[in-house]
Amino acid sequence: SLVVNDNRAIAIDELTEAFVTVTGYGMEELSQTVSISGGKGTFVFDKVPAGKNRIVTVKSNVDGIVMRNIVDVELAKVNSVTVNWDSTALGNVFYYLNKDKVDITKVDAATIKTAIPNVHACYVDAEKIAKEYKLATLKEKVDQLNRQAKLEAKEKALIIREA
Repeated sequence: SLVVNDNRAIAIDELTEAFVTVTGYGMEELSQTVSISGGKGTFVFDKVPAGKNRIVTVKSNVDGIVMRNIVDVELAKVNSVTVNWDSTALGNVFYYLNKDKVDITKVDAATIKTAIPNVHACYVDAEKIAKEYKLATLKEKVDQLNRQAKLEAKEKALIIREA
């Protein structure tokens, strides 16, 4: 099974198709539906404009599963990208930056990565990281957990103290 977060697992055979989009600064969104088998699918987009940090979003037919990654698209080259949970936090930050009309072609992904904590993507407050980047107040990884992750960490700490 595919673990979405600590509380929910999904059987791989429930994943039968995904809606894939490619977007980025200065381009129109491209989209297509892709078949999934064994938890994997393949997609090809023609005519994606060249540019840095194009955002690839994969939304499955199972509610709540959205994964992202970024890819630099170069002319006259096959540009490949893998989209999975490990890539999603970074992709989500770029999604929010693009949504806020930031020229993401000029954003250094390595800078963004320094603010992403080493936790599952569902615990990363990507919108907060994007806002802090825009304000030039980007914080360390520990400050970028979302409210749910902070509550769960607090609950686990309380359980440890009670033992």
